[in-house]
Amino acid sequence: MELFSKLAASAKPGAKLIVVDCARRNLWNDVGVRNPIVPMIEWHKHQSPELWARLLARAGFTNAQIRWNSFNTLRSLGRLLLGNRVAAYCLTSSFCLTMDREVPGGRP
Repeated sequence: MELFSKLAASAKPGAKLIVVDCARRNLWNDVGVRNPIVPMIEWHKHQSPELWARLLARAGFTNAQIRWNSFNTLRSLGRLLLGNRVAAYCLTSSFCLTMDREVPGGRP
């Protein structure tokens, strides 16, 4: 928590924070099989984007927006079909969390 407080203190009000990571849960790991797409991920070291958002909100960030990543090679079709929580859970569990540094007076 101290790290997030330092991060918030160093960010200007209204600044954007972007966190890209893999979520803790993945279908392959949950069934005890190494993920064939990203076999090197150690899932137990990761957390859900919702947890990151809650911790960052306590430090002074607001307006959490979570986007589940899809394969770039498929472009718009890939975003449409695979850019959601269920598809991410079955593939790489990759997400992008965007938050704003709180502005005095409560507006981001």
